[in-house]
Amino acid sequence: MGENNSSVTRVWPVFDHLFKNDPSGAEWFPQLLRMGSEFASASHGIDDEPGPLLPHLAQFDRNLPGLSKKVLGSTRSAQIARIRNAFESDIPPSEEFLRWLLENPERLEWPLKDRRKKVKRTYGDLTQQLRMRLVSGDRDCRNEALIELDAFGVAGSRMKWWAFEGFTSVDCRLETDKLLVLIEGKRNEPVSSSTEWFSRRNQVIRNLEVARALSGGNKNYAVLVCAENDVTLEEESWADSLPHMTEFERGDLRSHFLGCVKWSAIAKELCGNLRLPDNLDDAVKLCLSYR
Repeated sequence: MGENNSSVTRVWPVFDHLFKNDPSGAEWFPQLLRMGSEFASASHGIDDEPGPLLPHLAQFDRNLPGLSKKVLGSTRSAQIARIRNAFESDIPPSEEFLRWLLENPERLEWPLKDRRKKVKRTYGDLTQQLRMRLVSGDRDCRNEALIELDAFGVAGSRMKWWAFEGFTSVDCRLETDKLLVLIEGKRNEPVSSSTEWFSRRNQVIRNLEVARALSGGNKNYAVLVCAENDVTLEEESWADSLPHMTEFERGDLRSHFLGCVKWSAIAKELCGNLRLPDNLDDAVKLCLSYR
């Protein structure tokens, strides 16, 4: 990450530019969707008039997340102070996937503290004990976990011993009254596994599932990857990432993936040949110019 942090050097400056010129998204949001490499082939039913973006997304109400502060350092963090509400949203995990993991504990993969030495990670005494009981097949422990999932729900799952997938930090959330689009921003880093306890869980596919849940069935949804180079998902990733879904359900979710669009194309076609920042200092300077 560091100087090439994708959120700071790509997502923030590019979407700050777009929001600054048109907070409603009317001039750029539909075009951005059509630029996705899978837009034409997907059967997602997204029309060319998704409507105006929700007004609060353009506002600077969100405090810098801890990870962003760590990347930026104290001086740059103080300069930025706040980011748009569209950036760095925390979204709860999928209830269906959490439940499947608890009902199939033999499929969990205990995270390693040291991969080279194959040393397993340890947790607090109670969490360690409960997780060891669960993975060993203790039915009472499994039932207790399922009862707590029902009681707290995914919104209350943060830091719970039975939450084997955490909240998703979404790089950029674009939403209208009838469409929710989550942006996954990359530079040259690959799309990786995003769940410690289930390494085959693809980050983008996970985002699709949480987008579906967040939409609540009240609006359409999609995920778009923005990156330096083309990003494609391996065919087997869909089944590997969604073991709790039927083939039909996986196909339906897949139809909401808009594919990938390159940052250079966005900068050229939507941002008037915007010069993309080379480093954190350039990115912060550019972002501040939009305020």
